[in-house]
Amino acid sequence: MKSNNENCGKTQLITKDRIVRVMLVLLGTFIYSISVNVFLTPYKLIPGGVTGVATIIEYISGIPSGVFVFLMNVPLFIAGIKSLDKEFGIFSIIGMMSMSLFLILTKGISKYFFLDDVFLSTLCGGIFCGIGMGIVFRCRASEGGTDIVSVIIRKKYGIKISTVTFVLNLCIVLAGTFLGDIKTAIYTIISMYLKSIALDKISVGIDNKKLVFVITNKPEEVKNFILKKLGRGVTLLNGQGAYTGESKQVIYSVMSTSQLARGREYIRRIDNRAVITIMDVAEVEGKGFRKNL
Repeated sequence: MKSNNENCGKTQLITKDRIVRVMLVLLGTFIYSISVNVFLTPYKLIPGGVTGVATIIEYISGIPSGVFVFLMNVPLFIAGIKSLDKEFGIFSIIGMMSMSLFLILTKGISKYFFLDDVFLSTLCGGIFCGIGMGIVFRCRASEGGTDIVSVIIRKKYGIKISTVTFVLNLCIVLAGTFLGDIKTAIYTIISMYLKSIALDKISVGIDNKKLVFVITNKPEEVKNFILKKLGRGVTLLNGQGAYTGESKQVIYSVMSTSQLARGREYIRRIDNRAVITIMDVAEVEGKGFRKNL
């Protein structure tokens, strides 16, 4: 009997969805690492985040940036362990470790795929770094670094993740200008801007708010899931189908994009015929939400 319970536990732990997510996280960090080593480092451009700090140290010491990405992320994960969702933390550790490894393994690859054009490298570096990071975020994970710092600061002070990330990256760019010139700094800023656009196209971000309407035959189960599992508020609206005349409760809730990714998956499990309408929200203020800064 014990053996059956253990097998059941392992089956729940290792699911098809989680295997796919791990593979996509590895793909995302691989694309990001290739982009850094092929397009950015040959021209001493800085990718931003902890990888950017590690790249600056690499320019000075010659030691692969992947080593420093790992060394700097370990204390950050320890500091943020209480602030991170368990599953998000586990997948982010996978992202961080694979990023460190791929940065080391792909170092020197620019010898074979070198672009003799700094502007083209800036464009490609920014876009592909954003694509790689977007894939990781889409899997409800991160590669560690400033993402973890941003989550900690957001939980403690309520400052938006995008604001924290921007300030941290700005400091990193300013530090990097001491290694090059103004031209290099400008190319770095262009690359970071393109990265942010590509990231948003792949994944709409990890701190954006979404307005969600759910029409379901199991409103109590969906309501309890949103309240208890996601920790978000719920408003129940009375609705009526125009064609059927049937009365139904409509669930109204506002949640972050990362919560939406999880919420949509579980709502489908509860009721695979539920109608889910999702709308972008510019700002949310009031109970349960901090004022945007």
